Amino acid sequence: MYEQILWDINFIREIKIINPEAEIIIYLYSPVPTEGSELYQQIVDAGFSFPLTLEEWIEPSWEKFDLRRNPLTPWLKPYMVDTIQNFETVLNGCYPTVSDFRIKGYKKWILKMVSGYRFKHGWYKFPYEIKVLHKIWKYRQPRN
Repeated sequence: MYEQILWDINFIREIKIINPEAEIIIYLYSPVPTEGSELYQQIVDAGFSFPLTLEEWIEPSWEKFDLRRNPLTPWLKPYMVDTIQNFETVLNGCYPTVSDFRIKGYKKWILKMVSGYRFKHGWYKFPYEIKVLHKIWKYRQPRN
Protein backbone atom coordinates (compact mmCIF):
# COMPACT_ATOMS: atom_id res chain seq x y z
CA MET A 1 0.00 0.00 0.00
CA TYR A 2 2.77 2.45 0.94
CA GLU A 3 4.61 1.78 -2.31
CA GLN A 4 1.44 2.70 -4.20
CA ILE A 5 1.14 5.93 -2.23
CA LEU A 6 4.74 6.86 -3.10
CA TRP A 7 4.12 5.95 -6.75
CA ASP A 8 1.03 8.19 -6.78
CA ILE A 9 3.01 11.08 -5.26
CA ASN A 10 5.66 10.76 -7.97
CA PHE A 11 2.96 10.57 -10.65
CA ILE A 12 1.38 13.80 -9.38
CA ARG A 13 4.83 15.43 -9.39
CA GLU A 14 5.25 14.41 -13.05
CA ILE A 15 1.85 15.86 -13.94
CA LYS A 16 2.76 19.17 -12.27
CA ILE A 17 6.08 19.31 -14.14
CA ILE A 18 4.27 18.74 -17.45
CA ASN A 19 1.38 21.08 -16.64
CA PRO A 20 1.76 23.28 -13.55
CA GLU A 21 -1.76 24.65 -14.14
CA ALA A 22 -3.40 21.21 -13.66
CA GLU A 23 -5.65 21.23 -10.59
CA ILE A 24 -4.96 18.23 -8.36
CA ILE A 25 -7.40 17.36 -5.59
CA ILE A 26 -6.42 14.48 -3.32
CA TYR A 27 -8.95 12.23 -1.63
CA LEU A 28 -8.27 9.30 0.64
CA TYR A 29 -10.19 6.48 -0.98
CA SER A 30 -12.09 4.11 1.29
CA PRO A 31 -13.52 1.32 -0.85
CA VAL A 32 -16.84 -0.23 0.12
CA PRO A 33 -16.60 -3.87 -0.87
CA THR A 34 -19.68 -6.02 -1.26
CA GLU A 35 -20.12 -9.26 0.59
CA GLY A 36 -18.83 -12.19 -1.44
CA SER A 37 -16.30 -10.14 -3.41
CA GLU A 38 -12.55 -10.77 -3.34
CA LEU A 39 -11.97 -7.35 -1.79
CA TYR A 40 -14.50 -8.10 0.96
CA GLN A 41 -12.61 -11.25 1.90
CA GLN A 42 -9.31 -9.36 1.91
CA ILE A 43 -10.57 -6.72 4.33
CA VAL A 44 -12.18 -9.33 6.60
CA ASP A 45 -8.85 -11.17 6.67
CA ALA A 46 -7.15 -7.84 7.52
CA GLY A 47 -9.43 -7.39 10.55
CA PHE A 48 -11.98 -4.91 9.22
CA SER A 49 -15.68 -5.38 9.86
CA PHE A 50 -18.80 -3.42 9.05
CA PRO A 51 -21.28 -2.46 11.77
CA LEU A 52 -23.82 -5.17 12.50
CA THR A 53 -26.58 -3.22 14.25
CA LEU A 54 -28.33 0.09 13.62
CA GLU A 55 -26.74 1.49 16.77
CA GLU A 56 -23.26 0.61 15.51
CA TRP A 57 -23.95 2.33 12.16
CA ILE A 58 -24.58 5.68 13.90
CA GLU A 59 -21.55 5.58 16.21
CA PRO A 60 -19.25 8.58 15.72
CA SER A 61 -16.30 6.43 14.67
CA TRP A 62 -18.25 4.87 11.81
CA GLU A 63 -19.76 8.21 10.78
CA LYS A 64 -16.26 9.72 10.54
CA PHE A 65 -15.07 6.77 8.48
CA ASP A 66 -18.09 6.89 6.21
CA LEU A 67 -17.65 10.63 5.62
CA ARG A 68 -13.92 10.09 4.87
CA ARG A 69 -12.92 12.10 7.95
CA ASN A 70 -11.13 9.18 9.56
CA PRO A 71 -9.64 7.05 6.81
CA LEU A 72 -7.79 4.71 9.15
CA THR A 73 -8.42 1.10 8.24
CA PRO A 74 -6.36 -2.05 8.70
CA TRP A 75 -4.81 -1.44 5.28
CA LEU A 76 -4.13 2.31 5.70
CA LYS A 77 -1.75 3.03 8.59
CA PRO A 78 -1.32 6.42 10.33
CA TYR A 79 2.12 7.02 8.76
CA MET A 80 0.57 6.48 5.33
CA VAL A 81 -2.16 9.04 6.00
CA ASP A 82 0.51 11.47 7.29
CA THR A 83 2.54 10.97 4.11
CA ILE A 84 -0.47 11.74 1.94
CA GLN A 85 -1.58 14.76 3.98
CA ASN A 86 1.93 16.21 4.24
CA PHE A 87 2.43 15.86 0.48
CA GLU A 88 -0.95 17.49 -0.09
CA THR A 89 0.03 20.42 2.15
CA VAL A 90 3.26 20.98 0.21
CA LEU A 91 1.50 20.52 -3.13
CA ASN A 92 -1.24 23.01 -2.25
CA GLY A 93 1.37 25.46 -1.01
CA CYS A 94 3.52 25.20 -4.11
CA TYR A 95 0.53 25.21 -6.46
CA PRO A 96 -2.31 27.08 -4.73
CA THR A 97 -5.65 26.28 -6.27
CA VAL A 98 -7.19 28.95 -8.47
CA SER A 99 -10.50 28.44 -6.66
CA ASP A 100 -9.09 29.98 -3.47
CA PHE A 101 -9.55 33.71 -3.95
CA ARG A 102 -8.01 34.46 -0.52
CA ILE A 103 -4.51 33.41 -1.55
CA LYS A 104 -3.31 35.94 -4.11
CA GLY A 105 -0.64 38.57 -4.60
CA TYR A 106 2.17 38.54 -2.06
CA LYS A 107 0.49 35.71 -0.10
CA LYS A 108 0.63 33.41 -3.13
CA TRP A 109 4.22 34.42 -3.83
CA ILE A 110 5.37 33.71 -0.24
CA LEU A 111 3.45 30.43 -0.09
CA LYS A 112 4.88 29.26 -3.41
CA MET A 113 8.41 30.24 -2.42
CA VAL A 114 8.28 28.42 0.94
CA SER A 115 6.56 25.33 -0.49
CA GLY A 116 8.44 25.28 -3.78
CA TYR A 117 11.74 24.43 -2.14
CA ARG A 118 10.15 21.50 -0.31
CA PHE A 119 8.37 20.31 -3.46
CA LYS A 120 11.51 20.54 -5.59
CA HIS A 121 13.51 18.42 -3.16
CA GLY A 122 10.71 16.04 -2.15
CA TRP A 123 10.71 17.10 1.49
CA TYR A 124 7.17 16.59 2.71
CA LYS A 125 7.54 15.66 6.38
CA PHE A 126 6.48 18.18 9.01
CA PRO A 127 5.44 21.09 6.74
CA TYR A 128 4.57 23.23 9.74
CA GLU A 129 5.57 26.53 8.17
CA ILE A 130 3.13 25.93 5.31
CA LYS A 131 0.37 24.92 7.71
CA VAL A 132 0.92 28.11 9.70
CA LEU A 133 0.61 30.23 6.55
CA HIS A 134 -2.53 28.30 5.53
CA LYS A 135 -4.03 28.93 8.96
CA ILE A 136 -3.12 32.63 9.09
CA TRP A 137 -4.50 33.25 5.60
CA LYS A 138 -7.49 30.92 6.09
CA TYR A 139 -6.58 28.67 3.18
CA ARG A 140 -9.57 26.82 1.75
CA GLN A 141 -8.94 23.21 0.75
CA PRO A 142 -10.16 22.61 -2.83
CA ARG A 143 -12.42 19.73 -1.73
CA ASN A 144 -14.18 21.63 1.08
